[in-house]
This record gives sequence, structure tokens and C-alpha cells, in this order.
Amino acid sequence: MPQLSPLNWAFISLIILMLIFLTKVFFSFLTNKKMKFLSNYVFLKTFQKWNW
Repeated sequence: MPQLSPLNWAFISLIILMLIFLTKVFFSFLTNKKMKFLSNYVFLKTFQKWNW
């Protein structure tokens, strides 16, 4: 493990924080999409039942 200067440490920690933030945003976006898809699916199913 090479000795890193404080600037390097700050840079690395910033990158790590950015990655964590991006993954959180990405996953929340995915779950939102899935939830919308599921709710639409359920809605369509119930709608079909009503039509029948």
C-alpha cells in the first residue's frame, strides 16, 4: 500500500462517495420503474376482470 498524500485521499474519498450516490440513485430509479410496471400490470389485470 503506497503512501498517499491528503489530496489523493480526498480525491479518492470523493470518487467513492460519488459512486455510492450514483448507485443509490440508479437503484431507486430501477425500483421506481419496477413498481410502476407492477402497479400497471395489476391495474390491467383488475381492469380485464371488470371487463369480463
